[in-house]
Amino acid sequence: MRRAYIGIAVAVLVVALAAALQWLTGTGALLESTRARVVDEATRTLGREVQVDAIAGDPFRGVVLSGVRIGSPPQVAGPLFAAPRVTVYFASGRLVRDLARRRGIAGSITRVVLEHPLLILARDADGQWNYADLLSRQRDAGGPVAFRGQVEIVDMSGHYWQRRYNGARRISF
Repeated sequence: MRRAYIGIAVAVLVVALAAALQWLTGTGALLESTRARVVDEATRTLGREVQVDAIAGDPFRGVVLSGVRIGSPPQVAGPLFAAPRVTVYFASGRLVRDLARRRGIAGSITRVVLEHPLLILARDADGQWNYADLLSRQRDAGGPVAFRGQVEIVDMSGHYWQRRYNGARRISF
């Protein structure tokens, strides 16, 4: 008799957890929390302001980030990078393991698709590039696992902008 009660309690618990997950997914609370976490982690990692307007999908079929922007350093106006849509695909088993071990999600990403990205390379009057500090940042050895997946770029465009003492010069590519 006691086994029957335990079995019923476990079944009720599983159904309650499934219903709670469905409710969180349906209300968007889980996605908004994930969006905020992704933005915070990316901002901290890059040392730049990162913005994401919306997030959709799930880690099993792909997470879609809409309105992604990475800012330039303060002396350069405008974004360094912008993409209307970025889709991130994961190795599901590895994602679960990495999250359980608190290793971050970067190591479980298998592919990132950037749709219509815009890259803006800018140099100020002192000759400093808007991306130079990203290349010189020191990575700490105890930090999250590095991304080793594929990046697919669909229809990229870019601008090169240089401020000179006698005016500005802009080239699009």
